[in-house]
Amino acid sequence: MARIWFLRNVSRPSPLAVRCTLTRHHSSAPQFDPSRPTSTVEVDWSGKPDSLQFFGKDASGNEVVMSASKEPGVGPMAMLLMGLGACSSVDLVGILKKQRQKLQGVKVRIEGQRGVELPRPYETIHMTFIVSGQRLDKKKVDSAVELASEKYCGVHGTLKGVANITVGVEIVEVDI
Repeated sequence: MARIWFLRNVSRPSPLAVRCTLTRHHSSAPQFDPSRPTSTVEVDWSGKPDSLQFFGKDASGNEVVMSASKEPGVGPMAMLLMGLGACSSVDLVGILKKQRQKLQGVKVRIEGQRGVELPRPYETIHMTFIVSGQRLDKKKVDSAVELASEKYCGVHGTLKGVANITVGVEIVEVDI
């Protein structure tokens, strides 16, 4: 275990210092509960000079391109919001299909506002579910959105301790 001291004001020495303890985890000694599954992903830097482009790969080999610059790719914080929308939508579609709703489409528009202080986590997130179909039951859709986003979505469960997450629903009637 290494101890690192960070000064709050780098330009001049300060008596106010923050002491951090850095714990190094080695792959040979994971800190996971061995009775539960873990998720593993890899993120690789493109390696190009002046590049902030990264390639993410999940355990199944699916890849995404991320970028924190003008290069092609989704920004990491936008990717987090997309994960929230996809996670909630997977369960929403499943619930509405089990309820025999004539579902045509689901789109989620997600807006997030980040904090001012570093690391600038999201403080407020609003999700608008746009659910389209034929003769959809508003009560069933509202209930399914609540269950999918707040009860079943692991991304929501991870973020709710950091951000205030609100949800809205729009129902669009379509001819199938």
